[in-house]
Amino acid sequence: MTTEQITLPVDRRERAEGLGILGGAVLLAGGLLGNFVFGASAIVLPAIEKDLRIGTAVGSLFVALFSLGFAVALVFGGRLGDRYGRRRIFIIGLAAFALSSIAVALAPAALVLLVARILQGIMVGLLFPQVLATIQHHSTGAARARWLAAYAAVIGGGTTLGQILGGALVSVDWGGTGWRQVFVLVALLCAVVAGLCGAVPKTRSEHPVGTDVPGALLFGAGIAAVLLPLALGPQSGWPWWSYAAIAAAVLLLAAFAVLQRRGDPARVLMPPAALREPELVLGLTLAVLFFAGYGAFVYYFSVSFEEGLGMSAFSVALSLAPFAIGFIAASLVVPRIAGRFGPVRTMLAGAIAQAVLLGLIALLVFALWPHPWQWMLQPALILMGVAQAFMYGPLIGTVMGAMPRHLAGLASGLFATAQQVAIALGVAAFGALYGAFALHGPAGFVCCAVLQAAVALVFAAVLPRLRKVAR
Repeated sequence: MTTEQITLPVDRRERAEGLGILGGAVLLAGGLLGNFVFGASAIVLPAIEKDLRIGTAVGSLFVALFSLGFAVALVFGGRLGDRYGRRRIFIIGLAAFALSSIAVALAPAALVLLVARILQGIMVGLLFPQVLATIQHHSTGAARARWLAAYAAVIGGGTTLGQILGGALVSVDWGGTGWRQVFVLVALLCAVVAGLCGAVPKTRSEHPVGTDVPGALLFGAGIAAVLLPLALGPQSGWPWWSYAAIAAAVLLLAAFAVLQRRGDPARVLMPPAALREPELVLGLTLAVLFFAGYGAFVYYFSVSFEEGLGMSAFSVALSLAPFAIGFIAASLVVPRIAGRFGPVRTMLAGAIAQAVLLGLIALLVFALWPHPWQWMLQPALILMGVAQAFMYGPLIGTVMGAMPRHLAGLASGLFATAQQVAIALGVAAFGALYGAFALHGPAGFVCCAVLQAAVALVFAAVLPRLRKVAR
């Protein structure tokens, strides 16, 4: 069996039921809300700092805590869905996400704001794995490919939609409450989605495992010790505690690995056998390479155009909108392309195209600085979005298609965790590189683009191995 032909057996009852259009749309809407609030938060952050009179350090923590809560809850959320039912955990996550969003909107001071913010991230981490796991469990063949393509489009579109709509609400700013309206809107949308959850089919693992609270706490603490210094270290000059946290992360994750290896395979959070699935290991490696570059590009593009050209965050979000549009549009047609040429060839074409386009964008920025012509940049950004869709959509389909259904929740949780950690790693690494050249015109942007092109070529070099292990 080749990578291009991976399918899973589905019994007749499941094939007959399938995943209805409304049920799938409700799942995707829940996933979109998580990315929407992340994108909107970055845009409204200056308004929050001004309204609550908090410094930039607290503002950075506001952004970091959401990613932190999100990342530490993902794997545990996936396992809870496997055991107690994915629709049930999805609804609980939505309801709690709505309440925490209201708490953010009503926050009178920094402490309440930060506590509510990390709760937001945790609740999104609970609901998010249920989306991919339910798609995996209740669809097959061409239908699964279409739903995974729509999932990929949601990943790319939710953040940009949040940036644009969040910027619009802050710009209107009725009575100085523009940023609060963003989170009230999120809560209302959560309520609407939760009300439609009857259309989502009920699924759970045929072989549910225990909840493994000690394992979840160790894993969450380890991920937290990685993400916090990566998120806050660059802004604070990498103080001693950032290095101590990373050292602690190594110890915590090592202890977690020992606990999982010695524990009952039927109860541990992350069965060692699952991590011996070669498609999953390679898929997570590719996901880290992809998202490290994706998160870094949005970061150094935004910083270069805001700090170097004096553009507002909202204007930068509009400049990046064609990039997201290209990603969304291509994600919807990638299943046909991957079905004809194979997912590995499709990902390879996307990775090579991304490397070439990054070189072109770097050349344009360098040659035209400080007045890069948007009419020349936008076509390249659209094609960049298309290239990344060619990489991401087939990657999800290939990896999830190779996973047994009883590991769907774990695999989706690990995939999303890899996404969050990789984005943080990418922003920290590329941010340090950009900072080294920040006073030298477009040099920082060009160096970051060249490094990201190299990461895309590494992605391409790993792909033949994915095809080989899937035979």
